[in-house]
Amino acid sequence: MASILTLDSNAAKNPINVPVLSGELVINGTAELETFVVPVDANVKINSGGAVDIIKFIGGASEYSVHSDGNDVLFTNKSSGTVITVAKVGAVGDQVQFGTTGLPTALKIVDGAIVLGEDDTAQTITTEVLDVTGATGTTGPADEDAPVFISATVVDNTLIMSYADASALAAATKPDASAFVVQTNDTIKDVTAVTVDATARTVTLTLATAVVFGETVKVSYFDSTESNDAKAIQDASGNDAATLIQGAVVNATLEKDDVAPVFLSAVAADQTLTLNYNEALNATNSPTDKLFVVQVDGVTTSVTNVAVVDNTVVLTLASAVIPGAVVTVSYLDRNATDDTNAIQDASGNDAAWFIGKVAVTAPPNEAPVVDAGSFTVATDGTEVGAVTATDPEGTAVTYAITDGNDADGNGIDAFVIDTETGALTVNDPAELVAGETITLTIEATDEAGQVGTGTVTVAVTEPVEPPNEAPVVDAGSFTVATDSTEVGAVTATDPEGTAVTYAITDGNDADGNGVDAFVIDTETGALTVNDPAELVAGETITLTVEATDADGIVGTGTVTVEVTEPVEPPNQAPIVDAGSFTVATDGTEVGAVTATDPEGTAVTYAITDGNDADGNGVDAFVIDTETGALTVNDPAELVAGETITLTIEATDEAGQVGTGTVTVAVTEPVEPPNEAPVVDAGSFTVATDGTEVGAVTATDPEGTAVTYAITDGNDADGNGVDAFVIDTETGALTVNDPAELVAGETITLTIEATDEDGMVGTGTVTVEVTEPVEPPNQAPVVDAGSFTVATDGTEVGAVTATDPEGTAVTYAITDGNDADGNGVDAFVIDTETGALTVNDPAELVAGETITLTIEATDEAGQVGTGTVTVAVTEPVEPPNEAPIVDAGSFTVATDGTEVGAVTATDPEGTAVTYAITDGNDADGNGIDAFVIDTETGALTVNDPAELVAGETITLTIEATDEAAQVGTGTVTVAVTEPVEPPNEAPVVDAGSFTVATDGTEVGAVTATDPEGTAVTYAITDGNDADGNGVDAFVIDTETGALTVNDPAELVAGETITLTLKRLMKPVKLALVRSRLLSLSQLSHQTKRQLSMQVASPLQLTAPK
Repeated sequence: MASILTLDSNAAKNPINVPVLSGELVINGTAELETFVVPVDANVKINSGGAVDIIKFIGGASEYSVHSDGNDVLFTNKSSGTVITVAKVGAVGDQVQFGTTGLPTALKIVDGAIVLGEDDTAQTITTEVLDVTGATGTTGPADEDAPVFISATVVDNTLIMSYADASALAAATKPDASAFVVQTNDTIKDVTAVTVDATARTVTLTLATAVVFGETVKVSYFDSTESNDAKAIQDASGNDAATLIQGAVVNATLEKDDVAPVFLSAVAADQTLTLNYNEALNATNSPTDKLFVVQVDGVTTSVTNVAVVDNTVVLTLASAVIPGAVVTVSYLDRNATDDTNAIQDASGNDAAWFIGKVAVTAPPNEAPVVDAGSFTVATDGTEVGAVTATDPEGTAVTYAITDGNDADGNGIDAFVIDTETGALTVNDPAELVAGETITLTIEATDEAGQVGTGTVTVAVTEPVEPPNEAPVVDAGSFTVATDSTEVGAVTATDPEGTAVTYAITDGNDADGNGVDAFVIDTETGALTVNDPAELVAGETITLTVEATDADGIVGTGTVTVEVTEPVEPPNQAPIVDAGSFTVATDGTEVGAVTATDPEGTAVTYAITDGNDADGNGVDAFVIDTETGALTVNDPAELVAGETITLTIEATDEAGQVGTGTVTVAVTEPVEPPNEAPVVDAGSFTVATDGTEVGAVTATDPEGTAVTYAITDGNDADGNGVDAFVIDTETGALTVNDPAELVAGETITLTIEATDEDGMVGTGTVTVEVTEPVEPPNQAPVVDAGSFTVATDGTEVGAVTATDPEGTAVTYAITDGNDADGNGVDAFVIDTETGALTVNDPAELVAGETITLTIEATDEAGQVGTGTVTVAVTEPVEPPNEAPIVDAGSFTVATDGTEVGAVTATDPEGTAVTYAITDGNDADGNGIDAFVIDTETGALTVNDPAELVAGETITLTIEATDEAAQVGTGTVTVAVTEPVEPPNEAPVVDAGSFTVATDGTEVGAVTATDPEGTAVTYAITDGNDADGNGVDAFVIDTETGALTVNDPAELVAGETITLTLKRLMKPVKLALVRSRLLSLSQLSHQTKRQLSMQVASPLQLTAPK
């Protein structure tokens, strides 16, 4: 959208109020004219004699206000609040030089206002910070210049045409949609709507279909008339814009993005779980924590916060993740369409849900590994070598010698070790004896305080042995695919010919996750992949390798590993597992053939040979193509003692076929032996005063019924009375001899269960005897309730619950109370009374039933749960109420006729009819004193004979509404002596006037005062319809003569209707457009000090 501010250096013209928006502010220096143009760019350009200074705005679609702080010109971004100061550009102090021919024109600050120009040409622009901020001022002479098309911009189906004009556009005279032609790549797009923004000077076209990114767009506007008319683009002064042919349109439609973000990986550390995606995400519409399920070592951990940062979703966990833990994350977006509560990109495309993605976590901190070292030092040597240790986490270690360092016991350490470098040096030469070996225990401590221990040996030699040379690591280049494991073997040569051991010392953890990319065999140098996550196709990894010879001398070199894309292995045929099955001649189920596909795809099965040995055309077996299950198809082929060999084909999803054989040995039918019942071990408890113990159970493998008996342990006191009896059919145990029940003891009973074939199974059960048990407190029972509430209701009803112990209960709603998921409960429940009331009317949908789960808690804390239902109905129409007759007190003179109007109000707002039902014939002459208008309630005198001065008549009034409801009330009529007639207001004579648009004299309004006094005239309202502060007419206060004061308001063909305040008759005058004026006729006071204003309209009409 563009806005224009035109400032003329002619002092007679004043600046016009326009908004200053974001974009490119171009100031072109000319002799007479400064033009401020604001399109949609983000630059401010000041053209001064060809030179261009650029002030960068922040953002390209923000709105700016322009104001001053008394010294500088300030542009403020209304969204971010960023302030851009424009001052001291050029060399004229606190001025912004715009440059003109002749005297320089400058923008400066004078008394807090922005001033353009100097001396006689200076113009002041007063600014203020508003919703749309600009400069305020007054207009100069009448505007005769038509609006000029500047530019046009289209986004999707909205095309905005920007115009320049000294005044605002006229919104009421917008052209029809047919006046515009919009072309996109030579295709016409229909215009469905046209709107005009008067202040912004823009015309907005709504297109039937949206413009596509990259299309060339042109707009044409056709004004078919030469004169200014009411269906055109025109300014507030009525000047029509010119026809526009194929004006260029900036196509700002964005390229559509419909590709959803793709999940890449997850990383867990401490209390943060970061989900990585392949593109920037929308931070405004972040998903809720309820959409994520995070498990640490199989236990769900709550998500306390979700934040979207760039291309990541950062989850804050309730507890920290321990290094080495297995962390999985699931994202559950149950909405199949794009929505705002989901992981999505800036274009609103939802990311896909996933389940059980494994996050990368830090491994547990491990202690450093002290490298076994063998050093040699001569009896006269000082430097021994450097002990080394490797921390799996890669942190620095410190060294200490903890044992073996004072063999001669003289209290002096044989060696000292550098705590940082591990360098060993001789400290007590007296302990160095040629031919001996000293073993030192070394501790290496990492930055986390983990301590690793190892030993190194120092062989003492005679002086001046030639030094051993370090092994030479051969430079090697290897290649490995991202899905491979074997890399190759590093080699090294020791000049002394001893064996070497290998270690990787650098370059082995490029991603810094604490896991080595490769491991090296210390003996063979073989490299294998350890962390596939570090293998990125196209990259090369450089490893530093140390080779240590048998004497501990270390040589260092580098090898490179080039990472390639995986090589797709050829599809392999499935492997049929050899199987041996057995089936009886009367059997049906054989077993399931199995096969394994190396690629892991599903296989289908078929029998291709050996399946019809008797040649009768019927297959001996059928195989389930999906499961491989073999079943008998032709029992005639099953001969006991024979073995059938079947050839099986297994086919994978790629069509590869694997073949194998299985055998089926055929046997005689086998009668299964009868098995004894199995008595289930049981533990029972009974109080010393109890009778029911429990039921012993037993299972018969053949499924027949069993009978029970107690065979041992049933008479511990030897009194000849069994402690318990058992029901032979059900196994139910009951107390028979309470004397044997001693609290704290356990009785063991031997139970026999006998099946229907006489097979007996034996087992034991125990009965623990306890003190008498106080009956447990029982939870309250929530009464099932069905309630009904209208969508506009508030009170629902009271939930009830009964506590078996009779204590009071408290109530709570635990489920079903927020069906729309907006976080607001549909109902609230009184915790003491159970009363349900509506809390969120938005959840009440007529015709639906809401089921609430209620918890009732007794005084002992026992909780009972139940459900109640609330059926939602349409609002209940309230019963029709009778009208209310307003109490009224009227006064009428004995010679009067009009009394007043009785009024009544119907609560439903319908019209009422009136009747007098009592008090209307006090003298009993059969003639009603008053009559009442049934529609208006107006009371008039009907029988003057009943009007006695000083008396008051009470009438009973009935008001009936449209539904026939009747309301009754009373009014009183006080009767007075006749009243002297009041002074009446003047009456304006009806008049019709005609005036030309260039006329001045209209005519004289006349009025007559019934009392014959002179009148004075005044216009009090409606005399400035265009709001320019100039009255359209002036009226002579004495004569009533109307004359034109503002010709700009006279438009030929229109009619102005003047309403004369408190007058009685219309006056007509022909003019331009409808205007509403109010004239107040001022009457002289009469001797009775009475004054009244009477209303009538004055209408001015002219012929067409």
